[in-house]
Amino acid sequence: MSEITPGGSKEAPIFMRLVRDDDGVKWVNVVIMLGLTILSGYLAAQSQRKGSSIDFNTQLKMRVAKAGEGLGNEITKLGIAISIASSRAYDRARPV
Repeated sequence: MSEITPGGSKEAPIFMRLVRDDDGVKWVNVVIMLGLTILSGYLAAQSQRKGSSIDFNTQLKMRVAKAGEGLGNEITKLGIAISIASSRAYDRARPV
């Protein structure tokens, strides 16, 4: 068996030494590499799915916050209208 060392040559690049040795093909290494390739592809697909999936909890919180903001704006407009109407009524009622 040949020993795996860093580097390589044109005749025996490093990746070939991981797969072949003097006795032939290292099937265990081939199976491990294929398994790692499949595992990394699976994990990449799962992370992409989770990243692009809709988070209903966050959407619900955002909709409630938007509705609260709209309600607050309407209450503010109503308060301003009451303030203006009260100010005008006060000005009309006070003696000059």
